[in-house]
Order: sequence, then structure tokens, then C-alpha cells
Amino acid sequence: MHGLGFSPDHRTLAVISTGSNTVTLVDTATNKVKGTIYVGRSPHEGFFTPDGSELWVVVRGEDYISVIDPARMRETRRVKTANGPGMVVFSPDGKRAYFCHSFTPEFDVVDVRRHEVIKRIPVVSPFSPNLAVTADGAEVWLTHKDVGKVTVIEARRLAVKYVTDTGAVTNHVNFARTKEGVLAYVTIGGEDKVQVYKTGTSAPELVTTIPTGALPHGLWPSDDGTRVYIALENGDGVDVIDTVQQKVITTIKSGQMPQALVFISNAAPETAAANLEPLQRAIENIQLKFMPPPMGSEQTREGMNNGTMNAMPKGFGVIRPLGLIDGLDVNFSSLEPGQVYQLALEEGSGSTVGKAEPLTVVKADEKGRAMGQALGHSDRWYRKARRTGDRQYAAVSCCASRRVVGSARRC
Repeated sequence: MHGLGFSPDHRTLAVISTGSNTVTLVDTATNKVKGTIYVGRSPHEGFFTPDGSELWVVVRGEDYISVIDPARMRETRRVKTANGPGMVVFSPDGKRAYFCHSFTPEFDVVDVRRHEVIKRIPVVSPFSPNLAVTADGAEVWLTHKDVGKVTVIEARRLAVKYVTDTGAVTNHVNFARTKEGVLAYVTIGGEDKVQVYKTGTSAPELVTTIPTGALPHGLWPSDDGTRVYIALENGDGVDVIDTVQQKVITTIKSGQMPQALVFISNAAPETAAANLEPLQRAIENIQLKFMPPPMGSEQTREGMNNGTMNAMPKGFGVIRPLGLIDGLDVNFSSLEPGQVYQLALEEGSGSTVGKAEPLTVVKADEKGRAMGQALGHSDRWYRKARRTGDRQYAAVSCCASRRVVGSARRC
């Protein structure tokens, strides 16, 4: 699953599952499933209209928004969009819906009553997975994950107000009302931090940067604005930010790879635990940070000679136990566009890949980014990591030249 949304009366939670193409409605007071609705390919996020009469779910694997009657639990109509709608939210008065795209560089505005797109606004990137609207309806903020930026839309004029650089893997955005006013919190997954900005300004104003756990993704504020909760996709937990101190005050363990998160107040009796299961004891995962080859190596000398040192590859990853096998997820940037790279396991920190165990192959896109996954048995990794936690024991090699372009240490 990825998306979560809740009804205005806080009695129903909508759970969007990308793998099974479903929307599951859960009674928040009893934790019972009320029903399941099947929609199109790879739905991503879904939210209720302010009056609760409809649930809109973006179908990211196709080109429409599925409009669902939550009482009858069935799709009633579709709103046509460009390819790959990423998320939809509503203006506070319920008259407009705003949605971004994951494959098309535009932000769209829909007349809710007519279910028609009334405005299309070009944006800086085709990959915008998340957006949020301020409580007064004045601004809409949307993230651009692929280029590390945030766009702010002025709702009155339906025009771009400004675009600001935020950081690698800019994931989600949301707002909290604090003593300093309404602040925007943005998760920067590739840099393990949250950027905090003022809203309502004519230009970007960064308030502070808050370090977090590994790969912050979804976030949601408490109703009183004193806390912001951050889902740690690679950290398998939730960081809690105190908005007075502007720092993480605790981390709550969760299941693996949390991405979406919502805060629903007064949704259930304090003692309600029916249909809930205790969280199994979390097995420690292994965090990886990929670093360029050491100074003085053949690769760094080559980089200094041709002026590409600033473009040295960067990356991070995580190894998780998945029952009988283990999973590896990696994310890279600043690779050579279009080049194919091999991820290999190698003991030690050698400058070339000699005897190594191939894991997976990734291909950099036109902007030098790549993501990869591998499955297998990594007991040897775990034993080695526990015994020599500060040693380099994984390397990324270019398949064409066998050059080591980065090696990983356990965090």
C-alpha cells in the first residue's frame, strides 16, 4: 500500500494499495474492514471531499481519477487526466480539487461539482508524487521528487508563485500551525532531513533543517500543530518532531518501509484495541551509504583530471530480512546518463572489482539517477557487518569498464 486518507468525521480510513489495485475502507473505531473497492492499475493516493460524499483516488498507472461513493462502496465516475496522476487534494471550501502527476509535468485544477478540469499549469518536472493545500486555501505546495524541488501555487490566481530547490529525493509536504505561523515541512529522503519553510511569503524562506532517520517519506501534523510525524522508509519507524524545539524528540518503531502516514484525532475510544495485532519484534536492518572511491585512487585521479569530481556518484540503500530471504534496495544519483552499472558484493575496499558476487544491474536515466533491488540470502553480510561494522564491503562497478564508482559502508 501507499496512500492513506480519512473521512471528515474521522470514522473511516481509506487505504490505497498499489499492488492489488484496491481501496480498503476501515472503521477507525473498531479497526474492522468495511469493504474493498477495486480500481484501475496502480492507484497511489486518495482523499475524501470535505463533505464526505465522495472519495477521489488517483489511478497513477493510467490517466484518470476514480470517484468513489464510500457509502455504496463503488466507483461512480472518472475524471480524465494526463498520464499518471500522482495525488489529489481539495480546497477547504470543497469547490476545487488539485492534482499533480507522476509522469506529466503539469498541475491541474478540477471543478468538483462538474468533475471537469478547468486549469492546467505547467511545472518544472514530470514526477510530482505529493501535494498539500494550506488550511486557508491560499497556497498549494507540490514536491518534485526527481529534481529535488518544491513548487508553490497561488490558489487565487491559479499561477506558480515560486519554485525552490529543496534537496535530493524530495518526497512529501504538509503544514503545521506553530508559534511562528503556518510552516511547511518537506521530507528530503536522499539527505535524511526535513526542511521547514514559511508559508505566505513572496519568495522561499527556509526556517530550519531537521535531521531525521533514514529516508524520510510521508508526514502528517497533529491537529494542535505541536507535533509532526515522519515515516522513515528505510528506517522502519516514525520520527516525532516537536514543532516548538524544531527537532526529533523520539522515534517509534513500525513495520518495514513505511511511506504513507496520517494523524486522525478522536477517531476511536482510548482503550480500543480490537482487531489489532502487536508489532512483531523488528529485526535490525542494515543501512548503507555509498561513497566515492578514496582520494588517490585511480577513479578520483581520473575525476580530478577531467573535472568530474563534483559529479561523483552518490547513493544510499538498505538490507532487510524478508523471512527466508533478504531484500536490498538502493538509490543512486550523479551517475553517467544512460550507462549500465552492476551492483556487486565485495569484501574489503579494493579500487577495482575483482572477485565479487553480482547482485543486480541498474541503468542510469537521462539525469544520472538509478534505483535497484535484489533478493537473496545475505546471512554472510549480516555476520560480517556485525563483526566488522566499519569496513567497506559492497561496491558498485560499471559493467563496461569494471571501474569501482562507489562503495558502501554500514551506517
